[in-house]
Amino acid sequence: MKPLIPFVVMLLLGGCSVGPDYQRPAMVMPVHYKEARGWQQATPLDAQSKGEWWAVY
Repeated sequence: MKPLIPFVVMLLLGGCSVGPDYQRPAMVMPVHYKEARGWQQATPLDAQSKGEWWAVY
């Protein structure tokens, strides 16, 4: 177990290092989200007979 401790510490410290020249990229966020064209509300057909649905697979 003790031989793993330096390795784990090295991984943890290496994961925290980003570098001195890192600059966060600018993200363009839309003011409002809009659904895609052609979208329509679903019409459930639960009462309809499914037949042999397992044969599709």
